[in-house]
Amino acid sequence: MPENTRNILVVDDNELNYTAVRKLLTKEGYNVTVAVDGLQAMEMLMNNNSYDLVVTDMMMPQVTGQELLEAIKRNLYNKIKVIIVSSMQNETMIAEAFKAGADDYLIKPINPTDLLLRIRKILN
Repeated sequence: MPENTRNILVVDDNELNYTAVRKLLTKEGYNVTVAVDGLQAMEMLMNNNSYDLVVTDMMMPQVTGQELLEAIKRNLYNKIKVIIVSSMQNETMIAEAFKAGADDYLIKPINPTDLLLRIRKILN
């Protein structure tokens, strides 16, 4: 378990996905909050900027993961790390995510161990 409990915001419009990630991360000792789309995530970030990491899907209604990423890096939340988790394997889209400031990009379906290793690396 992490010595310092970290706050992670999981953003995904698919209940099965966010439930699995929340369960995995909570079991590892992280404080996990879920937003069901990018718009809700932006509202949550405006009201609480104590998140250490955002794990977000790319393709969501209203506000996409790319738009969320850009808003995080453009605003006061620049200290927040971002991992994109998406089924989109388009090299241009992946490059754009990194160019916008993504700290990592995982392609779905994700391996839980891989996700945990990347989170630990980013948060340490």
